[in-house]
Amino acid sequence: MGEKDKAKAFTAEAPFDSAPFGYAQGRLRAQRMHGECVEDGFGWQPKVEREREGEMGTTSPKLVAVVVAALLHFFLGAAWFTVFKAPWLAGTGKTMEQLMGSGMPAWMPYVVTFIADLVMAYVLGWLILASGSSGVSGGLVIAGLAWLGFVASAFATEYVFEARSLTFFAINAGYPLVGMMIMGVVLGAWKK
Repeated sequence: MGEKDKAKAFTAEAPFDSAPFGYAQGRLRAQRMHGECVEDGFGWQPKVEREREGEMGTTSPKLVAVVVAALLHFFLGAAWFTVFKAPWLAGTGKTMEQLMGSGMPAWMPYVVTFIADLVMAYVLGWLILASGSSGVSGGLVIAGLAWLGFVASAFATEYVFEARSLTFFAINAGYPLVGMMIMGVVLGAWKK
């Protein structure tokens, strides 16, 4: 009898307390015997854990959903800063000519922004999965909490010490709020 067969025989017949991993191993065996587990190709897993994985996938958000969410956030930024261009420039204390003459290639901000949008969408999708949330409402809740806990609080701290205006805060923090809500809807509702 090989080592694998011995381990199977031991865990199949051993009482709860004598299993190699103690109570947890015995509990898993009991769940398996009562039909509360499923075989997923990597071993037995409690059904509850499978249900928590949500609609998006097993361990990470669907990449197509992440790209779609990132693109929506990117194009929202283009529209957002076109609409709020004058007050945003006033908040920065710079003119458009000064920003364009900084020596940075004109394409660089767009590339960095899109990469950052991809990262934000992936992490938000992962948070939605990790929380067990799904659907539009679950995506909205997680996006709103992530914005409040990370974006708004970080921006508020920075802006108060820099004595920036509330208008500038609303423009800069409002963009990720609306963008993350859109991404939360996409990532929470994405089925395939």
